[in-house]
Amino acid sequence: MKFRLITGILSILVGIIFFGFTYDPLGTVGNIIIHVIGILFILKGINLLIHKEQPVNTKSE
Repeated sequence: MKFRLITGILSILVGIIFFGFTYDPLGTVGNIIIHVIGILFILKGINLLIHKEQPVNTKSE
């Protein structure tokens, strides 16, 4: 559980950094791609923090 918490928080932080990053030589399309990557990192971090792990059912003989 701690791994999911740490990974989720780091993913959100990386997403915020990417979302706030603009670089003029990339142009409009490059900056839009960087913003989309940032949004995806933020969504993945939220997904890791919200969803609970489901127990795995294994058959033991």
